[in-house]
Amino acid sequence: MMSAKPDGLSSVRCEVASCVEGSLGWRGDRKSSGGGVLLYPGLEMIDVLIEAAGLPEAVYAAARIDRPAAGDTVTPVHDTDDTAMALFHYGNRAIGHWFATRTNGPAREEIELFSPAGRVCATASSLTEFDPVGQLIEQETWNDTYGDAACDQALQFAREVAAGNPASCPAGRMLLAHATAEAMYLSCRTGRPESPRQQLQIHGLTLEQCIPTPSEE
Repeated sequence: MMSAKPDGLSSVRCEVASCVEGSLGWRGDRKSSGGGVLLYPGLEMIDVLIEAAGLPEAVYAAARIDRPAAGDTVTPVHDTDDTAMALFHYGNRAIGHWFATRTNGPAREEIELFSPAGRVCATASSLTEFDPVGQLIEQETWNDTYGDAACDQALQFAREVAAGNPASCPAGRMLLAHATAEAMYLSCRTGRPESPRQQLQIHGLTLEQCIPTPSEE
């Protein structure tokens, strides 16, 4: 498949969608959850974008809460975001678009990576590569469930621990996703682009502290 090195990318696009019916439970309460769809399940896709293209220099985001209309007895009362979108800016390297909603199905997760060499599209069940004019080059599909994926991750983690090696996906890297999410929520409030790196600095962290070195991977 096409190399997904950040320097070779021109743009990235990510979308995660679902349709939540009935009560949102704790996810509908900002004090309990910390946020809405931007975090659940949007944080996972933020992490995927960072893995593919690196930490964005700036994010410009907007979010919406769907308030129940008068007489609406179906939409649960809540104060967390139902739909969010953001533009990611990577300086001179790439641009990105991220979108998440929990108001429209069917459930789907998709990320696309664009470069002068072509395009790669990944979903929960397939990985497809196209050339620059859109002709199919290669496609891989699978039928694994989310449970299968979680089991594989747990087994890999156990192997790393048993071998005396650090985990291949250290928690520090997830801090980059959280810093990006914080910058996105801040952008929703300020109406201007915000810096994930600055969010790390607020907590006394540097980018280098959160990225695993070759010896750690």
